[in-house]
Amino acid sequence: MNNIYKAPQADLHIGPSAEELRKRPLLVWIISIFYGFSAIITPFSFYAIKSGMLPLTIAHEQYFASLGAIDWLMNALNALVILSAAVSLFLLKRVTTKFWGISVATVMLNHIYHIFAKNWLGTVPISGQIAASFGFAVLLAVFFYVKRLAARGVLK
Repeated sequence: MNNIYKAPQADLHIGPSAEELRKRPLLVWIISIFYGFSAIITPFSFYAIKSGMLPLTIAHEQYFASLGAIDWLMNALNALVILSAAVSLFLLKRVTTKFWGISVATVMLNHIYHIFAKNWLGTVPISGQIAASFGFAVLLAVFFYVKRLAARGVLK
């Protein structure tokens, strides 16, 4: 029987409990940290390029000079969506699947746009093209992993 005269207790718990943290799969930790860090460091990389702190080849200088406001906005959007996907995955939220799906789509569309409109293939050496392809394959693998987590009921 509840005591109706007793003051209600406030739940001051913020964030996941220690038990929930222990239940989080190791791969979720790895993915969240990697993509969270990548999304946060991206603006600093662009700043280093724009400020001249990183030496560039002439082809790279021409490529970055050709980028307009839309290009920078698309890159910022990609970073924001991936950061949202990483955080929602860490929190094991159901919306995670949508964020990762959107990130796959925006990254793919951004790359296609840059290949055809900005001569990306002409400025990036084959090693960079292979690395970008590998990065996209990993992003796609993460998306399917997140879908599997959702199907298993891990995401809530």
